[in-house]
Amino acid sequence: MFCIQCGQQMNEESLFCSNCGAKSPASEDTTENSIFCTQCGVKLPDDATFCTDCGTQVAETPVSETPVIEEPPAVETKTNDSSKMPPSDLDPEVEAPRETQDSGPWEESQDIDAAPDRQRQLVIILGGAAVALLAVVIGLVVFIIIGRDNNSDVGDPNGGYVPTQNIAYQPDNDEDSDDNFIAMIEHGHLADFQDVTIGAAMERFFDTPPEWNHFSDGAENYVSVHGDMMHENEVVTAQFMFQFTHDGQSFNPINLIIDGVWQDVVLMAELLEYIMESARR
Repeated sequence: MFCIQCGQQMNEESLFCSNCGAKSPASEDTTENSIFCTQCGVKLPDDATFCTDCGTQVAETPVSETPVIEEPPAVETKTNDSSKMPPSDLDPEVEAPRETQDSGPWEESQDIDAAPDRQRQLVIILGGAAVALLAVVIGLVVFIIIGRDNNSDVGDPNGGYVPTQNIAYQPDNDEDSDDNFIAMIEHGHLADFQDVTIGAAMERFFDTPPEWNHFSDGAENYVSVHGDMMHENEVVTAQFMFQFTHDGQSFNPINLIIDGVWQDVVLMAELLEYIMESARR
């Protein structure tokens, strides 16, 4: 093998000429125009295809041109294109987050549209609860006021005043005796029964002569009357209790006790009305 630059004979394994330092014919980078036959070393014309001395075919376009022209552009194209291409062209999976982002606002808009409905439902529920609570409070206040008006000073949990303007009998003397207080009730009248005295009505109602008693707790005066009566085919003892007002001009029935059991105020009022109506007949 001869150097194509200076025609110096070279070993087959040599990569560079020992005379001129040019690359061997097998090298990839041969760019000089003057060429020599690689077989016999004769200098050849630039356009020679075969050696004019030994007929050996001259090397075609230097091998070094191929990597310079083809390989580097291929590498650059892959590198440059991959950096310039949009992510969606490199990897189809990149578009997945874009779909999620596009659907996000739509889902958020659904939540925003549903929010007023939830708020309206919450307002309705809270409004109903507030109305119910207000009704309970009003009922409790009314109950307390009525209960306060109907409570007795004697200490009976079931007792209370009957809101009537009852007229007490006024004896000739002003003595605070038992007889005077008993007479004030016995000869007095309930507000709706001015034509019948309480004593006369009790005489007619009880099966035994009624017994009258007066007592005081130091601040208030009370009169009770009791007798036997028939109740559910049994003989029971009923006792009514009356309390005087502070001026002593009127009184109120406050309690009914049947066989030692305190009765409801409503039952007391109904029974008194029945007793007074019966006395009118």
